[in-house]
Amino acid sequence: MQNYILRKLRRSLRLLEKNSSLNQLKTAPLGLFNQLPLEIIYRIFQFLPVDDMGLLALGSKAMRNLIEIFANTKQGLKLFAPGCVILAKTSLTCKQRDCQCLRKCVSLTYYGKFIHTVIRGWDNTEYCRVFEAIEKKSKIMKYIDLTLSSNLGSRKHLELIIRLFYRSIFIDECDNVNQKSFWLSTIIKSLQMIHQAKLFLILFAPIQNDEIQWTEMNEHVIANLDEAKHYFKELAVGVFMLYHLNNDWNDSDIITLLSEITATPSDWLPENVCTLLYLCGKDITILYLEDVINKGNFEEVASLLTSLSLVSIKCEGEHLFSMNIITSICDRIPSKRDKVTYWNAIADSFRNAIMYSYDLAEIGDEDSEQTMMKILESFTELFKHSVTYWNFDVEE
Repeated sequence: MQNYILRKLRRSLRLLEKNSSLNQLKTAPLGLFNQLPLEIIYRIFQFLPVDDMGLLALGSKAMRNLIEIFANTKQGLKLFAPGCVILAKTSLTCKQRDCQCLRKCVSLTYYGKFIHTVIRGWDNTEYCRVFEAIEKKSKIMKYIDLTLSSNLGSRKHLELIIRLFYRSIFIDECDNVNQKSFWLSTIIKSLQMIHQAKLFLILFAPIQNDEIQWTEMNEHVIANLDEAKHYFKELAVGVFMLYHLNNDWNDSDIITLLSEITATPSDWLPENVCTLLYLCGKDITILYLEDVINKGNFEEVASLLTSLSLVSIKCEGEHLFSMNIITSICDRIPSKRDKVTYWNAIADSFRNAIMYSYDLAEIGDEDSEQTMMKILESFTELFKHSVTYWNFDVEE
């Protein structure tokens, strides 16, 4: 029987040295670039896009200095000059002079891009921690409490600061609407409902000359689809995201939010309420009007549906949306007696709107004359739908 001598395995010193040198390279100021000659590094830089070069400069001070030196060489100028890139210190991402116009200040936008780049892929609970930390550090809640406790429009500068802070950092830099819905909910959900509506309007209400147009909804109505989008699109998109893309908001929350929004700072004109509902979509419109019907306010619903018909003509040139809403609401009314009351209320509302427009047209108001013609057209279409609806109901 042969005797075998067991030898202890030796670890190669060459491998140990290789691992050690690799670790040293990774922790070196230039990383793996540390073992390359300067000519090769510059050659690599020539193939990098300018954006990647900027990100690389943030890696370490040594790398930043190396890129700044390269930018002033002949090869560097050839790389940067075609894109008209301004050569500035990479450590200075924003000008440190005071910005006179807040809306033109890019510092919040850059900060928002930075935050979203850092937290991309994190969990929602970690997002909330980041949000709370930024709010606490910036002391923005102090401005919010001061603004919401004052009359709307009395602190225009603070309203603009709040709007730019939340939109530039959290909302506008999101990659998709799901993220926007999350951040919007996080921003307003912790407040009381009346304050939620005020802050929602601060974020999305129409703005002109750096001032939020608080009274626009109470004084003027839209003339066409372009005006509707200008004044109401951002508000409608915000409500749409909370309703369709966020589980923290139920039907009751959306109805209450809409009711508070359309009563801030005072009751909106019915046509403006309907313009907002029209842009929110069919589901939210039916949800809101059904709640009003359930409270027994047939006259209020009839007035809103009359305005909705007018908005539908102005925005899409036809009555399809408004007539679908009218019949959908009727289908949700269980009592046949209430259905008759519902249709009679709509007919009375149309008649009052026609008479009011006619009186204004008699004075010589051309806009009122056009409005009257549109209401007459809507009323004719409504009559056709009502006849078809009741004939179908009788046949059943």
